[in-house]
Amino acid sequence: HASRSIMGVTDDFVAWCEAKGADLSKVELRDATGSPVTRPVDLLLGAEHLGRVDAEIRGRGVFARTAMSKGDVVLSVPYAACIGTEGLRCGAGRDRPPPFEGASAAARLAWTLLSLRSDADWAPYLVALPHSLDTPTSGAWSRKEIAELQVADCVAAAAMTLARDARSVPMIVARRDGVDEKDAAADDRLSADWAWALSCVRSRAIELEYPNGATQSFLVPYVDMLNHAHVDPAVAWTSEDAHRRGHLNRDGPPDAAVNHADDDSVAVEDEELKKDLGKVVLIAMRDIAEGEEITISYDEGAPTDPFVLHMGFIGGHNPGDSVEIFKNLRAAAAWFANAFRGENGEVVVDVTKANVVADQFVARERAINGGESHHARLGWGGRVSN
Repeated sequence: HASRSIMGVTDDFVAWCEAKGADLSKVELRDATGSPVTRPVDLLLGAEHLGRVDAEIRGRGVFARTAMSKGDVVLSVPYAACIGTEGLRCGAGRDRPPPFEGASAAARLAWTLLSLRSDADWAPYLVALPHSLDTPTSGAWSRKEIAELQVADCVAAAAMTLARDARSVPMIVARRDGVDEKDAAADDRLSADWAWALSCVRSRAIELEYPNGATQSFLVPYVDMLNHAHVDPAVAWTSEDAHRRGHLNRDGPPDAAVNHADDDSVAVEDEELKKDLGKVVLIAMRDIAEGEEITISYDEGAPTDPFVLHMGFIGGHNPGDSVEIFKNLRAAAAWFANAFRGENGEVVVDVTKANVVADQFVARERAINGGESHHARLGWGGRVSN
């Protein structure tokens, strides 16, 4: 039959999620290229800036079918529909040992994902995943392109990640079943597939924290379709049981002073670690309007580097990369007047006049961008500095 497609994601995938027990009744997939979420980027950055590229390649997104209030469960996906690693209660991966000794959590999860490429039951999800990822650590960038990042820490991190991945390839090749290890073409294909699996995990996997100290990293279908927002994301992920106890994953573990020893919910969740019980849920962090794109923070408070390295986007202004030097424009004017004096140390800037100019800048910004509550940024996107 003909299946409707939203930028590579078909109705078959949505039906597969629902057949696995996912509750998607309040949401839908759409093309998010023109989403209002991208408009601040369009306003702040000119066409020559990389931020505009983020807006243009945003791709698909998850949107609200109906209005929701802060605290509502937006969607849920059972653990049985998730991909995990050995020992976890996910639908795939629990019985699969690590690909090699000392494998990282990302490598173990990537090995599970790679093993599912020939599993028809998981085909609707794997088809919905990106076929390639344009990131510095996916193998898609040349050394010259990585060097053009021009941020030493970022370039070094990319180089170390690629080197570590290259060292793991021979161990992955050794795990192939029924293929002559001297088959160079097969080795190259497996190497490319391994890079794809690692890239999918690094850009899409989520981690949950539990009161018993356990952490779980896994791939959650549909949840990994949400786009990221540095500021004011609409939802946060957590487990169904943690939500009942009022714990959101974005807030860290519950208060250590609280004694959960006699809490039945902890025992239930410990049991869920071994069974196909429980769900990943998305909780509204604020009111969500009907038709609004539902965004999430992939890594709250993180600087821009990991988003560029592993996910291939900048995402506009990131408060995690900002340092507020001046509280307001008047403070900046006072500093300027004191710092740039005449040859004999005399004050040459008319501070009173500078304050008037500063107030005019602020008034203009507030008139354009939201009234008295708007906080003008010096230099961001050229709005004030120009």
